[in-house]
Amino acid sequence: MKKFCFFILILMLLSCNGKNSQQKDNTFIVDSLAIYKADSIAVYIADSIAIFKADSIAAYIADSIAIFKADSIAVHIADSLAQIFPKERATHVVELFQVQIGANDFNLSTFGNPLDIHIYIKENGRTISSVTPLYLYGTRGERILSKPIVWVVNFNPEKNYQIVVTEESIIAATNTWAIPETPKIGYWPFGFNGGKLYFGKDSYLLFRDKVAK
Repeated sequence: MKKFCFFILILMLLSCNGKNSQQKDNTFIVDSLAIYKADSIAVYIADSIAIFKADSIAAYIADSIAIFKADSIAVHIADSLAQIFPKERATHVVELFQVQIGANDFNLSTFGNPLDIHIYIKENGRTISSVTPLYLYGTRGERILSKPIVWVVNFNPEKNYQIVVTEESIIAATNTWAIPETPKIGYWPFGFNGGKLYFGKDSYLLFRDKVAK
């Protein structure tokens, strides 16, 4: 826009001749420069407003996204805390349905066979009886249990809960793992990480947790 106006101005100046027209030419030049300046200022203002609006919109969107993220994170944290530190007493049905038993975390018998594994849930150090057998037989690795191990737990926020995984053997060396390692009052481990609890180097237990109605 600016280059085009300046080009027209030059053409008009070149078309003006003669001493008698000098005054008119001067007047024309002044008027033309004024128009050119006015057009340039108008374009500059319009461009500036457009840039300002774009920056303002971008800043508004960025602020809105930041607020949304902050709110989402706060809600997520609050929900997570409510799941791992429930405030109300309730009867929970807990099911262990998938496991990964790492070969580096457990031992073999003197004959080279995988040791049987027992899984317990403890409340204040006392074992809670399971509804189904609590043994894991067979090879190491990841698998879905054909028969989930089930517990019914009457949760009390004034007590602590812990999962204990241990091998059974009279002769061979055995390992024992506790989740969490140090029990905490009111902490409900099955509400953490969607019930997928890692331990050792490459092992995990995956639980379902439902509140009985």
